Order: sequence, then C-alpha cells, then structure tokens
Amino acid sequence: MQSSTYPECLVLGGSPAWDSRATRARVGNACNPRDATRIAWHGTAGGTYFKSCMFYFCFLSIIGAAGCCSRRRGAVLADRYKTQYAPAVSGYSPTLTHHSTREAERAHDARARAKEACASGERARGSLMGSVAVDSDYGAPRELSPLQKARALYNPELPPCLQGTAVTAEYGDAATAADLAGAHVISQAFPHTYGQPLVHFLGKTRADVPDASVVTEHSAVRVGVVFSGRQSPGGHNVIWGLYDAIKAHNSNSKLIGFLGGTDGLFLQKTIEITDEALSCYKNQGGYDMLGRTRDQIRTIDQVKAAMNTCQFLKLNALVIIGGVTSNTDAAQLAETFAESKCSTKIVGVPVTLNGDLKNQFVETTVGFDTICKVNSQLISNACTDALSAEKVRSTRYHPNVILGEEVAASKLTIFDITKQICDAVQARYEKGKHHGVVLIPEGLVESIPELYSLLQEIHGLHIRGVPTESISSQLSPWASALLEFLPPFIRKQLLLHPGSDDSAQLSQIETEKLLAQLVENEMNKRQKEGTYKGKKFNAICHFFGYQARGALPSKFDCDYAYVLGHVCYHIIEAGLNGYMATVTNLKSPMNKWKCGAVPITVKSIVKPGCSQDILKAALSAMAYVTDMLTIMSSPSFAGQATI
Repeated sequence: MQSSTYPECLVLGGSPAWDSRATRARVGNACNPRDATRIAWHGTAGGTYFKSCMFYFCFLSIIGAAGCCSRRRGAVLADRYKTQYAPAVSGYSPTLTHHSTREAERAHDARARAKEACASGERARGSLMGSVAVDSDYGAPRELSPLQKARALYNPELPPCLQGTAVTAEYGDAATAADLAGAHVISQAFPHTYGQPLVHFLGKTRADVPDASVVTEHSAVRVGVVFSGRQSPGGHNVIWGLYDAIKAHNSNSKLIGFLGGTDGLFLQKTIEITDEALSCYKNQGGYDMLGRTRDQIRTIDQVKAAMNTCQFLKLNALVIIGGVTSNTDAAQLAETFAESKCSTKIVGVPVTLNGDLKNQFVETTVGFDTICKVNSQLISNACTDALSAEKVRSTRYHPNVILGEEVAASKLTIFDITKQICDAVQARYEKGKHHGVVLIPEGLVESIPELYSLLQEIHGLHIRGVPTESISSQLSPWASALLEFLPPFIRKQLLLHPGSDDSAQLSQIETEKLLAQLVENEMNKRQKEGTYKGKKFNAICHFFGYQARGALPSKFDCDYAYVLGHVCYHIIEAGLNGYMATVTNLKSPMNKWKCGAVPITVKSIVKPGCSQDILKAALSAMAYVTDMLTIMSSPSFAGQATI
C-alpha cells in the first residue's frame, strides 16, 4: 500500500496516535482520569482545495484534570467575556454533524425513566428506588449481521494459569497503608474488607507451599451478574467467561443476569444465562444482553434492596461489571454485606472506556483497546474529509500542538487556549496547510480554571437542592457574570443536574462549539487587522462520545474480558469478598499473562465527596502495594509455585 503523509492534528488532551499498543499506553497514561472518546472539530483552510479555512473540531471524552480559579481572577475573566467574546458567541449555533447522539442519549434516559414496572409489587419497590422499567427483549435472540457473525466465531483463549480445573489461590501480604494514620482512617471506614491480602492464581502448586490451596472438587454455585454504568466493548465476554468457568467446574451451577442494570437488581428482574442466550452475544458490543443503568447502589434503601435480592435468590456471589464508580459501590456493598453477615460475596470487574481505574494492578480496562482503534478510524475519516484530495492510508497522527494537562497545570484560561489554537491555524496557513483537525478532551471544561470554578459553584447549589432556574441568582458575582455572558446553549448545559455519580454531565456540555466560535471570532479579528491573510475560517463540529461504546470488541478485549470472567469464578471459589478481578503483564503474549485479585479498597474507595483524609490514606495504601503482584510471581518469592 502506498505510503502517504500523515495529516497533522491539533490535540487538546493527549496524542491521538492510537494505533499501537505502546502508543495507546502512553496516551492512556498522559490523559487524566476517565479517558474515553469525544471528538470535536475538523476542517480545511482556504486555498488549494477549499474556498474557506475549515477546521474539524473533534470532541473526545477524555476527561482532564480539574483546575482552580480565584474569585478575583474570575471577575477579571468575566469582564473579558463581556467585552471580548460574549457578544460574538451569544447567538452562535454551528452545525453539529453528530449532535443527534447527545439528543438520543437524553431521549433514551427520559423514556427509560418514564416506563413503569409491570407488577404491583414492582411498582411499590420501584417508587422507592426511582426505578426504570425493564425491557422485555433483554437477553432475547437477535439477528446478527455478517460482520457480527464473523466476530462471534472468534474463540478467546485462556492463559496457562487458568487452564484446567485445578487452580491455586496463592495469598500475599495484606494490602495495608504504609502510613499508620492513613491505615486507621481506612480501616475505620472499611473494617471488614480493608487490609485483605493480594491473591495470585496459579495453574499448579507444590506440596511444600502451605498457604496455597488446590481445589479439585467444586460444589455448585449460584452467581448473579449485573452491568453497572455505561456500556463498554467486551462486557458480554465477561459474562461468557464467567459462564464457561462455573459450568466447567460444576455443570449444576447457575449464572443469573439482572435485567436493566442495578434497577433490575433492586426489582429482582432476572434471566438465567444459558448457552442459547449467550450464542448471540459472544464477542459482541454493547450491553443489550442484560441492559444497563447509570444508577448506583448508593442509598440505604438501595443497599437493602440489593441484599434482599441476593438473599432471596440464594446467591453465592454478585459480580458487578463497571468502572470506578461501580467498583466503588461494589466495595461499599461488600463491606455492608460482611457487616450484616450476608453470605453473598461481591466481585468487581474493571470494564469501562475511561482510564480512572488504571493502576499497578489494572493495566488497562476492558474496552479501552477497542475504543482507541474505533476512534482512530473516526479521526482518520475526519482527516480524510479535511484533506479532500488524498486518502489517508494510516490511522497514526502527528500532533503539532498539544494542549494537554498544561491546561490545568498552567491554569490556562479559555482565552489562552483560543489563542494557541489560532496561532497554530495561522502557522499552518503560512506553511500552505489549509486544513486541520483539533481533538478536544471531554473533560477540558473541568481543566479550564474559570469554567471549573463555575461548575463547582453550580454543583454546590445542586447539592443544596436549589432549583435549576434559581441557580444563576445565587451564584457569586463573578460566577453569575461569567454564566450570564456565556452562549445560551452552554449556559443551559452547565446548569444540568449532576449525573448519578455526582459529577457534571460532561458529555452534554458542547465545549467544542464554544471553542469553535471563539477561534472563528479571533481569526476574523486577525484577518481584519491584516495579521492573518488566509480566507474565512470555518469549523465543523463532531461529537464522538457514543459511537464506540457499542462497537465490536477487538480481539484483545475479547480475550481480556473472557479471562476476567474466569478470574471472577476463581475469586468466588476462593470465598473472597470485596475483590476486583485483575490480569497483569498484558503487553506480553497470553501465555505470560498473570491472573489475580486485589481488594477493591486499594483503589476504588475514593469517589466524589470522599474526605481528604480517606483520599490521602488510599493513595498511601496504593503506594505501599506497588509491584506486589510482580514480586509474588517472581522466582525469588517465597513459596512460588511452578507454572
């Protein structure tokens, strides 16, 4: 295939060179927590192929770090909005080619919430939980396209440590905080599940290893599984791997899926997972086998409902598939179950597009590999359209402007960002490059100091129960001025009620439209002043927030998710509670993958509203157990078994 020049991209939030595993790892590490996908502008400049300077603004939901802003500085920034930018952007409404994805998400949530539970008993419990009705077609056979059928034929593999039915559970040191004060804080919050040992699963054992146990006879188990949070490619394969594992060890075991996410868990809406039910969902994207919800297991009533369901169904374990918030809830649920002497064990699985679960134990999450590849193609398509004359032969991109975490670290304002983008556009024009693509992280709005401070004030008023229509009147003077002079569409989106995880609905805030207009306004100003001699700047906005969520998982994610499903079974078999399934050494061939389990409290107890004491203690605990699994699996580790 003929090589072509890589198109250049303006990147806010990390390099878009997604096509190699090493590069994806760098991108994941460079981006701030909750990496995922949202793309915003692409375009071309006037000249050879186009009549105007056009840039594609591609908005990626890679969420950045939060900035900060003083009130005095905020007042100055508000004045700048009023005098420089607000008049130009107040009526701006560019065409958003993928705007329907946002509207579809909003409409889907509204329709789902409007449905009623079928039975009167479900209505009674549903009113308590704010339930969403469970669609009757979850888990039903579906028609597969030829491409889906081809992907369904792929058979995931298992690493040697999980092959066969004789698997060793080897225990390491307790995951405790090095700082005694921090350990005390966490142990007080999680007295039953904090400080549990790390676990490493091995395929063979030696007779002289006293703390390694091999189980050859396996009793039948009843396991529940639920999707929690937004869908991520590969989620179905976790269920597939778990199902194959429990059936391989005892054919009488049952796997029970909860329909409609945590709402189905509260309402006891279930389906038994069978070979027939799985056949249409193996290696498939989405969560449509069971459905999902964005609600969490948070309130006392919800925790009680979840416990009642587990006890009523006599579940040996409940597997929660999701991201950091879902696993945080799993940790709290495990603690409550242990305190209440409920026999059901809680197991978490790291399945999310975001990067907020990555640590020394979770090298990547299920779905991240897929979304990198899918978004590479989407970005490539945008670049191809921007170039218009030559086809892009590669999905690798060479960024020429990177506005990543320096936005937060350097406290860059939205005006600073606008200037940097405009400078890059002008520099490209002077080199005869009349096109470009700008990648914007979804979390950029939280990295811009003045907007972050505004969001914090709005969030505080939401927590206090202030009605949305009254929020603007109760903001501080600078925040009120800033909000007033923002474009109406941004103003409305900033005032949206926080999501179920108590964070701003970043996917609904169209930062790309705001930046596109600010850049266009500045380029027009430079053109009038004679400092920019190009033709009129045009921006086309794209939002890639949901396109990859239902994509067919990559082979890596198919294997990774399937293996994690097997690991879940061995966690259950070992009688562990409050653990997350992990696989490490993922950069190596599968025969070198290392499977284990880590207490969820090591990573996931921190959530919005968590005290600083617990936050510091959690970080201390993570520092103490760094590379512990590597040490456990090394030949020098005492009691190491031969694999």
